[in-house]
Parts: sequence; structure tokens; C-alpha cells
Amino acid sequence: MTTSPQQFSELGHANVKKTLELTQIGISYAERLLSLQLGMARDLFNQNLATAKALSDVKDMQDLVELQQHFSQTSTTRIMSATRTFYEAAGRTLDDLNPLIKAQLSDFSRYWQASLDDAVASMPASSAAPSVNSAKNTSSPAVKATQHKPDLKVETPVSAAASSTKKAVRPTVHKTA
Repeated sequence: MTTSPQQFSELGHANVKKTLELTQIGISYAERLLSLQLGMARDLFNQNLATAKALSDVKDMQDLVELQQHFSQTSTTRIMSATRTFYEAAGRTLDDLNPLIKAQLSDFSRYWQASLDDAVASMPASSAAPSVNSAKNTSSPAVKATQHKPDLKVETPVSAAASSTKKAVRPTVHKTA
């Protein structure tokens, strides 16, 4: 089996292209997370201002209890919204990465198969050829199994978090005398 300089050049070109694609996906994901983080910081600041104002307007215990319930519900909603947005950003990134990974595995599989075919073709008719064919036949299912696309179920973790958070933050009613 021989490898020409042109094959090395093509391999290098393909790797640079894939590295640039991967870098672009990483930058896009970082931008999404930064945007989410800045939005959350801005909302949190505004919420703290509103909380301080509302607390200064409290006149009795009943108002304080109602205010606490209101803030518990709005906090839960904001947390769920942020979690959903984070999972959506992660899901989009995974969707962007899957074709790149699938193409890389496909290229590796083709290269591996071609290398084994070249090895078999260049061998003299001896007992080594059946062992190479055996290695080729054994590796093919393993390489194909790695090409399985994982499914990201965004709604399941978000729904589970929502139900557990709602159970944890149930409003309590206190009677005052």
C-alpha cells in the first residue's frame, strides 16, 4: 500500500475544512450561551429592583405572604424558561455537530475499508490474506455501529425539571389572626 503526497494534501485539506466547521459551531454555541447569560443577568437585575420596591410597599403580613407566593411562581417560570432555552441551544448545537461527526466516521470507514482492500490486493496469495479479510469483516459492523445518531430529547429533562420544581414550590397559605 502506497500513499502519494497528493493523498496527504487532500487529507490535510479535508481536516482543515472540518476543523473550521467545528470551530464555527463552537463559536455559534458560545454566542448563544453568552446571549442567554446576558439576558438572564438583565432580567435578574430588573427583578431585584422590582422585589426591593415591592418589599418597601408591604404593609402587613398578608401582603408579605402574597408577595412571596407571587415571587415563587415567577421565579419558577423564569428558571424553566432559562432551562428550556439552554436545552434548545444545546440541541441546536448537537444538530449542527451530528452531520460533521457522521461525515468524519463515514470518511474513516471508507479509508479503513480502502486500506484493508489495498492490503489484501498487495499481499501474495498466502495465509495472511484470510486474516486481513477476517479483520475487515469484523471491523465493518463496529464502524457502522459508531455511526448511530444519538437522539437528544429536550422536552423530557425540561418536563421533569418543571414538574419537580412545581412540586417543590407549591404555594402555602398562612392564616393570620
